[in-house]
Amino acid sequence: MNEIKRYVNRVEWNLRLDWPTRVRVMNDLASDLQSRLEAGETLADIRADLGGPEQLAATLNEAFADHLDPAPRWRWWLLAGAAAALALGFALPALTGARQAAVGVIGGADGPTAILVSGPGVGGGTLLGISWALLLAAAFCWLGWCRHGRPRRYWLPALLSLIVCAGQGVLLALGWQPGLPVYGPLSILAGFLLSGFWLGAALLVLSLRGALKKRKKRD
Repeated sequence: MNEIKRYVNRVEWNLRLDWPTRVRVMNDLASDLQSRLEAGETLADIRADLGGPEQLAATLNEAFADHLDPAPRWRWWLLAGAAAALALGFALPALTGARQAAVGVIGGADGPTAILVSGPGVGGGTLLGISWALLLAAAFCWLGWCRHGRPRRYWLPALLSLIVCAGQGVLLALGWQPGLPVYGPLSILAGFLLSGFWLGAALLVLSLRGALKKRKKRD
């Protein structure tokens, strides 16, 4: 029975069908295999008739070519990354003992001459974690969920990207620094890259473009 289960799992792993079609095909396959086993056939007999799992999956992908899923499988890593970014954003300040931005005064006998502010302040890491979690979730939706169904599905990643762009844009405009040991233009560039503003802008454009293209196809 374990060999049959491994055979079925390998078939499913090699399928490139959309989710509803995949479920229907796998249910039909499970019923067929169960009937064959009850009739006394062995796994060797089944493999001789249907072929190996890769061969059977290729046959099914070809038979249901109109129901292929265009979304790449690695998009699930984006969802895992979103969860990790969110968890890290909340856990890191607690682990590092994040505090309010430290304010230091440099001065001499005649009084203070400079005021230095260091660190991103309370919630800096949390805001970054939330921003990247929203961006990765938006990328996940754009790569898979949005490509099936109505054009309005693209509004979800567009909205998530817009929220991040607006929030990070305000922070960058207010002079938010990433807390890295760089200064001047390099500090601005580091803040731009670390904030994820660039990815949010790209996803926003791609989502709106995808919605418009899909609407034109439907019309």
